[in-house]
Amino acid sequence: MSSNYSSEYKDRGAHRFHARHRAVKKLSTLSLVLGILCLLISGITLCVSFFGTAVMRHKFLVMTLCYLGVGLVLLAVRWGLEIFRNRVPSKHGRTHYHPRLDSDSIPPRQALPLNGKSAAVPAGEKDGAALVLVLILLALIAGLVTETQIAARISLRHQQTRLLQARLQNAAADAAWHALRKLADDEDLAVDHTNEAWSATEEVTDPAGIATRVKVTDRDSRFDLNNLAIQPPPSGARPAGDIAMDIMTLCGDFAPADRIAPLADWVDSNDEGFAEKSRYMQQEPPYGAANRPLYALSEILWVQGFDRAYFNRHERHSPVEMFNADVVDCLDALPGLQASATPINVNTANKEVLLGVLGMAQESMVQLIRTQRSESPIRSVDRLYGQIGQTVPEPLRPYLGTRSRFFAVDAQAHAEGRTERLRVLAQRDSSGNVEVLQWVF
Repeated sequence: MSSNYSSEYKDRGAHRFHARHRAVKKLSTLSLVLGILCLLISGITLCVSFFGTAVMRHKFLVMTLCYLGVGLVLLAVRWGLEIFRNRVPSKHGRTHYHPRLDSDSIPPRQALPLNGKSAAVPAGEKDGAALVLVLILLALIAGLVTETQIAARISLRHQQTRLLQARLQNAAADAAWHALRKLADDEDLAVDHTNEAWSATEEVTDPAGIATRVKVTDRDSRFDLNNLAIQPPPSGARPAGDIAMDIMTLCGDFAPADRIAPLADWVDSNDEGFAEKSRYMQQEPPYGAANRPLYALSEILWVQGFDRAYFNRHERHSPVEMFNADVVDCLDALPGLQASATPINVNTANKEVLLGVLGMAQESMVQLIRTQRSESPIRSVDRLYGQIGQTVPEPLRPYLGTRSRFFAVDAQAHAEGRTERLRVLAQRDSSGNVEVLQWVF
């Protein structure tokens, strides 16, 4: 009786061992199939990455690396399982390696006696495992197909976005060229004012549904900071630095000398001064003073004492507030080497710019200018001063004019929830010829 029990116990242990062996083999086979499939998918995604946009290429390269990593990990797991499967316990409780141990060398599972009856061996184990592998393979293929379709739709969406962007940019460019044409066709080039055709904001919607809006701004309505770079300064003229400081004071800066002095060192043509190369080389990263006129107003951010917050617009609670003007509406940096001072246009300059140029105490003269130009454009500064029995002060003559040379064209095009903007800086000479200096989307 005990011998039969011992034999039955050994048979059960052997069957449990063989069952674990078969489970490990199935897991090893599954890891091999999935690993090879991941490697194949990584190869496919690598080939697909060579076609499409830069964003799509980056996405498919990331997918390739992910699938490649998963495939290598699965193959490593399969290799470890094979080593574990071929290590079987010996009769002394230790393990040794059988390189040729496989399913053929394992004795078939026998029916175990149970209450005197034979226990049937479950049928279709191999078919079930094969079905599971096929289902997993089909799921992975379906996932890859879905991923490819999603990528194709994203690529199509990107192409449509780029096409819409190109259409909007073309529409904005056409609107800007139309505005420049109106500048060139100005019949009265001796005087520029805010009631002319070019100064009116124009909004148009074309048959394709693209809405365009274009506005021309007179840049000579602001004081040019590059006047500080004119060497030698105009004889007998008021110093440009004093004018700039008065304007900055009217904009709420009560210590403008702390910024004008470094700015003057930045735009002059020498290395003599307090804020020159030696001072900027201490910055991180180090750089040197330009020692030339400003190319654009944004370049002033490199100058000591200026930052972006300095050019933020003020919050106004009343239209008559003092010392609350906006710097961006009063100061500018017009490109090019100027042989003489750039005058402001008295027909378009605001109150703060006029006060800064004429002097803080000249409020009555500023009021006369604003009243006169509201009735009709000022065609002559000498005639304007003649109305009050005075002549134009010689220190102010280089900074006063009635026509403009520099204009900014702001065009934008909108359609399908997207907007493209274009900024153009143009210069017009006394003959009406217009030259584009900057063209930035």
